[in-house]
Amino acid sequence: LNSLQCISTLRILDLSFNNITSASANGIAAVITCNHLLEQLWLDGNDLLNTGVVTIAGALKKHSRLRLLGLSSNGITDGAAEELSAGLINNTCLECLFLSNNWLQSKGICQLTESLNSLVYISSLDLMNCNMTAEAADRMAHSLSGCTNLQELYLGSNNLETEGAMKVLKELKNISTLKVLTLSNNHITAEAASDVCDVINQCDALAILLLNGNDLHAIGVVQVIESVKKSTSLQLLAVCDNKIDEQEIEELEFRCKNLTCVCLF
Repeated sequence: LNSLQCISTLRILDLSFNNITSASANGIAAVITCNHLLEQLWLDGNDLLNTGVVTIAGALKKHSRLRLLGLSSNGITDGAAEELSAGLINNTCLECLFLSNNWLQSKGICQLTESLNSLVYISSLDLMNCNMTAEAADRMAHSLSGCTNLQELYLGSNNLETEGAMKVLKELKNISTLKVLTLSNNHITAEAASDVCDVINQCDALAILLLNGNDLHAIGVVQVIESVKKSTSLQLLAVCDNKIDEQEIEELEFRCKNLTCVCLF
């Protein structure tokens, strides 16, 4: 890291999966400060924890050119979310933000949504397995309305439940650039199926939609499949593990016989 501080032309720094702890955060912050051309910073799969992320966020406040930030699986909690949000709020260039597998919880997600309002160029947002609840989903949904360039949104393995999913879906149907949406394992019921259909019908670029591991049951899955029949862009729809019995599976297979994009198992 010391040597990297002397390279003023550095554009990509990938330190993912290197067992980096918060002890190295000052060195990373110094590299950020010295390299104004830095566009991609990959730090996924380390042990930075809150202390390290807060230090790095301090350096990001003065760096507005970053296009990609990867901090997935770093033991981050809601205790660092406010500082991280402050570090990103003035960055109008950020396109990709990866924060999956961190225990941000509702409080942390709500604090991060403050920066989302300014990230007008964000195209990929990963918040999988962050313990996001319906409360946080409501706050995030309002922020998503300004993310008109959003292409990929990963929200799988959270606790959105039906209420949170519906709020997010109602905003996403207005984002025509959306290509990938994951809502797997979120306790979503058939009540949200009509909102899922609206996204399929109105997001003309949507190619991947993951709904597996929810509580849609056959009635919800049938609604979604009927919408998929009208889609010209969808390449993969995953609806397996949605509390469907064997007899219902046979009926769904018949409905999907000409739909190669649907994954029922």
